[in-house]
Parts: sequence; structure tokens; C-alpha cells
Amino acid sequence: MADLVKGREREIETRFQADMASTELSNWLYNSTATNPQDLGYWVGYRIAKAHYSNATDKRQGLKEIITMIDAKAFLESSGWKPGVGV
Repeated sequence: MADLVKGREREIETRFQADMASTELSNWLYNSTATNPQDLGYWVGYRIAKAHYSNATDKRQGLKEIITMIDAKAFLESSGWKPGVGV
């Protein structure tokens, strides 16, 4: 997937951010088009989790927070993730 999204991170993640509150998942999961690689939602989720882990001062606690995450909005806010920002 990395080859398909390279250079498009900000564009993809900005679209994801705009759709986060939607219950319509077809743009992000179980799909594939010529311009959208399949399951981009998982890729964006990985990038959010990676940002959270990278920004955690206590890596063990950061990993625990990823695994036990319940409140997605609070997790996203604490992750430090922003569209297009690589970690």
C-alpha cells in the first residue's frame, strides 16, 4: 500500500478527517478503485496509532493505550496525529 499512497498522505488523511463522524464506511473499508487503494481506513488508523506511540513518553503505556482504547475521539486528540504529518 505504501507505494499507492506515497505523496498523497495529506490528501487522503484530510478526506478521512472530514469523514470521521460519518457512518458511511464505503470510502474507507472494503473497497478499491483506481484512485483509492483498498481499505484506506486501516492505513489511516495505523498512522494514528503510530503517531500516538511515537509521541508517548512512556512507550509501554502508549502501547497499552492503543490496545485498550475505548474513546476514539479522546485517543485521536491525544495521539498528536494531523493529516499528512509523517511519524
